[in-house]
Amino acid sequence: MEKHNGNESAGTTSLPIFQKEIQTAELEYSEVKDLLVNFAEAVDKLSLKQDGVMQIAQALKLAFLAHKGQRRKDENLPYIAHILRVATGVAVLLNLIIERADAANNSDSLNTYAQLTTDTVIIAILHDAVEDATDVILNIAGIDTDLTEQEKRNNALNYIGKVFSETVRHGVSLLTDPLPHRDTSKDVQYIEKLKLTVSDSDYWFVILIKFADMTDNVRSTLNSKSQGLKNRFKQKYIPALEIFAKAFADNKKQFLQTPFGFILDDCISTLHVLRNKMEK
Repeated sequence: MEKHNGNESAGTTSLPIFQKEIQTAELEYSEVKDLLVNFAEAVDKLSLKQDGVMQIAQALKLAFLAHKGQRRKDENLPYIAHILRVATGVAVLLNLIIERADAANNSDSLNTYAQLTTDTVIIAILHDAVEDATDVILNIAGIDTDLTEQEKRNNALNYIGKVFSETVRHGVSLLTDPLPHRDTSKDVQYIEKLKLTVSDSDYWFVILIKFADMTDNVRSTLNSKSQGLKNRFKQKYIPALEIFAKAFADNKKQFLQTPFGFILDDCISTLHVLRNKMEK
């Protein structure tokens, strides 16, 4: 993973940079101010180069615009709260990987995947953007929206790839749920896509983001005051927890050969705890 201790950004905070990007777009963030602070602190611990922090700030601005006006079904919060929590969780896990790789003197792991740190955080920030706000992204990009839904998604993904990187484009694509199909329920589509996503350890950084995404959704479900929503989402997320647990067990050897191996046991333990809570 990418970690820098030079004078480019060490000792500074990314929070003013993030705030400036959001304010430049005249976006309100008072409801999620504390979450933004938490995210900035997690990013600072990664000690990224200045250009990496600026790219993340640009992604934040795009995510705030994409999710503007959206609210969480199970929380009285803007949807961007979920995005910030997921991105923070990803940054925390990345830092844990770096610390453990350092402690194990595993420089190969750090150097091989160095370029992925910034991209992984950006993918986390944009993981729902194409799925939930395709037209917004196309309008920002100045791209015609008089297209089929799939064409619009492809163009939005290509725009993200052009602004950030091909890795970001592909990562967001892997995390974007398929368009609704009249013969298949949305939950079935979600489960089938999840099985494909978590089975390929080569994209461990995408699996890490999906893990943070799902665990945040599970915790939101557990904290929901609506029993109806709890029951509805339990039907979705209990099978999802099982898919993650099976993928980690079946592909443990492959995961241990990637940086994800440094946090695999922690993730398995988290799955076990959340599964028990969901089944109560």
